[in-house]
Amino acid sequence: MEQVLLINGSPKNKNSTSLMLGQYILRKLSKKNFKTDTIHLLSMLNNNLDEIFEKISESDLLILSFPLYVDSLPSHVMKFFEVMSKNNLKHQKIMAIGNCGFPESFHIKTALKICKNFAEKKNLHWIGGLAIGAGPMFNGRSIEEMGFLTRKLIQGFNMVVLSIIRNEEIKDDAKILVSRKVIPTWAYKLIGNKSFKKVAKMNNIKIYDTPYQ
Repeated sequence: MEQVLLINGSPKNKNSTSLMLGQYILRKLSKKNFKTDTIHLLSMLNNNLDEIFEKISESDLLILSFPLYVDSLPSHVMKFFEVMSKNNLKHQKIMAIGNCGFPESFHIKTALKICKNFAEKKNLHWIGGLAIGAGPMFNGRSIEEMGFLTRKLIQGFNMVVLSIIRNEEIKDDAKILVSRKVIPTWAYKLIGNKSFKKVAKMNNIKIYDTPYQ
Protein backbone atom coordinates (compact mmCIF):
# COMPACT_ATOMS: atom_id res chain seq x y z
CA MET A 1 0.00 0.00 0.00
CA GLU A 2 1.46 3.35 -1.05
CA GLN A 3 1.65 6.12 1.53
CA VAL A 4 1.02 9.76 0.66
CA LEU A 5 2.03 12.66 2.90
CA LEU A 6 0.46 16.10 2.50
CA ILE A 7 2.79 18.86 3.71
CA ASN A 8 0.67 21.91 4.49
CA GLY A 9 2.90 24.90 3.78
CA SER A 10 0.31 27.43 4.87
CA PRO A 11 0.80 29.17 8.22
CA LYS A 12 -2.88 28.42 8.86
CA ASN A 13 -4.02 25.02 10.11
CA LYS A 14 -7.71 25.91 9.69
CA ASN A 15 -9.53 27.65 6.84
CA SER A 16 -6.43 27.11 4.73
CA THR A 17 -6.80 27.02 0.97
CA SER A 18 -3.50 25.15 0.68
CA LEU A 19 -4.73 22.50 3.09
CA MET A 20 -8.10 22.21 1.37
CA LEU A 21 -6.56 21.70 -2.08
CA GLY A 22 -4.23 19.00 -0.83
CA GLN A 23 -6.97 17.26 1.11
CA TYR A 24 -9.09 16.89 -2.01
CA ILE A 25 -6.37 14.71 -3.53
CA LEU A 26 -5.95 12.76 -0.28
CA ARG A 27 -9.66 12.00 -0.10
CA LYS A 28 -9.68 10.64 -3.64
CA LEU A 29 -6.55 8.56 -3.06
CA SER A 30 -7.79 7.12 0.24
CA LYS A 31 -10.78 5.70 -1.63
CA LYS A 32 -8.26 3.83 -3.81
CA ASN A 33 -6.59 2.25 -0.76
CA PHE A 34 -3.72 4.72 -0.47
CA LYS A 35 -2.63 5.45 3.08
CA THR A 36 -2.66 9.22 3.69
CA ASP A 37 -1.35 11.59 6.33
CA THR A 38 -0.92 15.35 6.82
CA ILE A 39 1.59 17.54 8.61
CA HIS A 40 1.27 21.27 9.30
CA LEU A 41 4.75 22.50 8.55
CA LEU A 42 4.91 25.77 10.49
CA SER A 43 3.64 24.30 13.76
CA MET A 44 6.04 21.34 13.57
CA LEU A 45 9.19 22.80 12.05
CA ASN A 46 10.77 24.23 15.17
CA ASN A 47 9.88 21.50 17.67
CA ASN A 48 9.11 18.27 15.83
CA LEU A 49 11.81 17.78 13.20
CA ASP A 50 12.24 14.12 14.10
CA GLU A 51 8.55 13.48 13.51
CA ILE A 52 8.71 15.30 10.17
CA PHE A 53 11.69 13.19 9.06
CA GLU A 54 9.97 10.01 10.20
CA LYS A 55 6.76 10.75 8.29
CA ILE A 56 8.67 11.74 5.17
CA SER A 57 10.83 8.62 5.27
CA GLU A 58 7.70 6.44 5.52
CA SER A 59 6.03 8.08 2.52
CA ASP A 60 6.13 7.18 -1.15
CA LEU A 61 4.66 10.47 -2.40
CA LEU A 62 5.08 13.93 -0.87
CA ILE A 63 2.52 16.63 -1.74
CA LEU A 64 3.67 20.13 -0.79
CA SER A 65 0.79 22.62 -0.83
CA PHE A 66 1.55 26.28 -0.18
CA PRO A 67 0.36 29.88 -0.65
CA LEU A 68 2.42 32.30 -2.72
CA TYR A 69 4.28 34.94 -0.70
CA VAL A 70 5.87 37.78 -2.71
CA ASP A 71 6.20 35.61 -5.83
CA SER A 72 7.96 32.88 -3.85
CA LEU A 73 7.52 30.30 -1.12
CA PRO A 74 6.69 31.20 2.50
CA SER A 75 9.81 31.58 4.66
CA HIS A 76 9.06 28.47 6.74
CA VAL A 77 8.82 26.38 3.56
CA MET A 78 12.21 27.70 2.46
CA LYS A 79 13.56 26.85 5.90
CA PHE A 80 12.10 23.35 5.50
CA PHE A 81 14.00 22.97 2.21
CA GLU A 82 17.22 24.13 3.89
CA VAL A 83 16.81 21.65 6.74
CA MET A 84 15.89 18.80 4.41
CA SER A 85 18.85 19.53 2.14
CA LYS A 86 21.17 18.49 4.99
CA ASN A 87 19.47 15.11 5.42
CA ASN A 88 19.38 12.02 3.28
CA LEU A 89 16.08 11.21 1.61
CA LYS A 90 15.04 8.12 -0.25
CA HIS A 91 13.97 8.46 -3.87
CA GLN A 92 10.40 9.53 -3.12
CA LYS A 93 8.02 11.10 -5.58
CA ILE A 94 7.12 14.72 -4.91
CA MET A 95 4.65 17.23 -6.33
CA ALA A 96 3.62 20.76 -5.39
CA ILE A 97 0.40 22.74 -5.36
CA GLY A 98 0.73 26.52 -5.23
CA ASN A 99 -2.10 29.02 -4.86
CA CYS A 100 -1.99 32.79 -4.96
CA GLY A 101 -4.17 35.83 -4.30
CA PHE A 102 -4.02 36.97 -7.91
CA PRO A 103 -6.74 35.82 -10.31
CA GLU A 104 -4.03 34.65 -12.74
CA SER A 105 -2.04 31.56 -11.81
CA PHE A 106 1.15 32.34 -13.78
CA HIS A 107 2.54 34.25 -10.78
CA ILE A 108 3.28 30.87 -9.15
CA LYS A 109 5.69 29.67 -11.87
CA THR A 110 8.85 30.81 -10.07
CA ALA A 111 7.82 29.17 -6.79
CA LEU A 112 7.13 25.87 -8.56
CA LYS A 113 10.55 26.08 -10.24
CA ILE A 114 12.11 26.41 -6.78
CA CYS A 115 10.25 23.27 -5.68
CA LYS A 116 11.38 21.39 -8.78
CA ASN A 117 14.99 22.49 -8.25
CA PHE A 118 14.88 21.26 -4.65
CA ALA A 119 13.52 17.90 -5.81
CA GLU A 120 16.24 17.48 -8.42
CA LYS A 121 19.02 18.46 -6.00
CA LYS A 122 17.76 15.89 -3.46
CA ASN A 123 17.31 13.18 -6.11
CA LEU A 124 13.55 13.10 -5.60
CA HIS A 125 11.22 12.14 -8.44
CA TRP A 126 9.42 15.35 -9.44
CA ILE A 127 6.04 14.44 -10.91
CA GLY A 128 4.81 18.00 -11.45
CA GLY A 129 3.52 21.27 -10.06
CA LEU A 130 0.05 22.82 -10.08
CA ALA A 131 -0.63 26.57 -10.12
CA ILE A 132 -4.01 27.88 -8.91
CA GLY A 133 -5.16 31.49 -8.84
CA ALA A 134 -7.78 33.32 -6.75
CA GLY A 135 -6.88 31.41 -3.59
CA PRO A 136 -8.70 33.78 -1.18
CA MET A 137 -12.00 32.96 -2.86
CA PHE A 138 -11.88 29.47 -1.37
CA ASN A 139 -11.17 30.60 2.19
CA GLY A 140 -10.70 26.99 3.25
CA ARG A 141 -13.91 25.73 1.62
CA SER A 142 -13.68 22.50 -0.34
CA ILE A 143 -13.68 22.88 -4.10
CA GLU A 144 -16.84 20.77 -4.28
CA GLU A 145 -18.69 23.50 -2.35
CA MET A 146 -17.86 26.13 -5.00
CA GLY A 147 -20.19 24.62 -7.59
CA PHE A 148 -19.76 25.49 -11.26
CA LEU A 149 -16.89 27.90 -10.52
CA THR A 150 -14.51 25.01 -9.85
CA ARG A 151 -15.73 22.44 -12.36
CA LYS A 152 -12.52 22.74 -14.43
CA LEU A 153 -10.39 22.67 -11.29
CA ILE A 154 -12.09 19.48 -10.12
CA GLN A 155 -11.68 17.94 -13.56
CA GLY A 156 -7.97 18.74 -13.52
CA PHE A 157 -7.50 17.44 -9.97
CA ASN A 158 -9.22 14.18 -10.89
CA MET A 159 -6.74 13.81 -13.76
CA VAL A 160 -3.91 14.38 -11.27
CA VAL A 161 -5.30 11.67 -8.99
CA LEU A 162 -5.48 9.28 -11.94
CA SER A 163 -1.83 9.99 -12.81
CA ILE A 164 -0.80 9.25 -9.21
CA ILE A 165 -2.73 5.98 -9.21
CA ARG A 166 -1.07 4.98 -12.49
CA ASN A 167 2.37 5.99 -11.13
CA GLU A 168 2.77 8.59 -13.88
CA GLU A 169 3.88 12.20 -13.98
CA ILE A 170 1.14 14.83 -14.00
CA LYS A 171 -0.18 15.46 -17.50
CA ASP A 172 0.08 18.92 -19.08
CA ASP A 173 -3.68 18.85 -19.73
CA ALA A 174 -4.30 18.59 -15.99
CA LYS A 175 -1.93 21.49 -15.26
CA ILE A 176 -3.75 23.66 -17.80
CA LEU A 177 -7.18 22.85 -16.38
CA VAL A 178 -6.30 23.70 -12.77
CA SER A 179 -4.54 26.92 -13.83
CA ARG A 180 -7.61 28.41 -15.49
CA LYS A 181 -9.20 31.46 -13.88
CA VAL A 182 -11.96 30.63 -11.43
CA ILE A 183 -13.74 33.88 -12.34
CA PRO A 184 -12.92 36.77 -14.72
CA THR A 185 -10.39 39.32 -13.47
CA TRP A 186 -12.93 42.17 -13.38
CA ALA A 187 -15.29 40.14 -11.20
CA TYR A 188 -12.47 39.10 -8.87
CA LYS A 189 -11.43 42.74 -8.43
CA LEU A 190 -15.03 43.80 -7.76
CA ILE A 191 -15.45 41.14 -5.07
CA GLY A 192 -12.04 41.96 -3.60
CA ASN A 193 -12.76 45.69 -3.36
CA LYS A 194 -16.10 45.08 -1.65
CA SER A 195 -14.46 42.72 0.82
CA PHE A 196 -11.67 45.24 1.53
CA LYS A 197 -14.19 48.01 2.26
CA LYS A 198 -16.21 45.70 4.51
CA VAL A 199 -13.14 44.78 6.58
CA ALA A 200 -12.10 48.44 6.75
CA LYS A 201 -15.52 49.42 8.07
CA MET A 202 -15.45 46.64 10.67
CA ASN A 203 -12.13 48.03 11.94
CA ASN A 204 -13.22 51.70 11.84
CA ILE A 205 -10.76 52.54 9.08
CA LYS A 206 -11.58 55.34 6.66
CA ILE A 207 -10.10 54.20 3.35
CA TYR A 208 -9.61 57.64 1.83
CA ASP A 209 -8.03 59.29 4.87
CA THR A 210 -4.55 60.74 4.32
CA PRO A 211 -3.19 61.21 7.87
CA TYR A 212 0.45 61.61 6.81
CA GLN A 213 -0.01 64.40 4.28
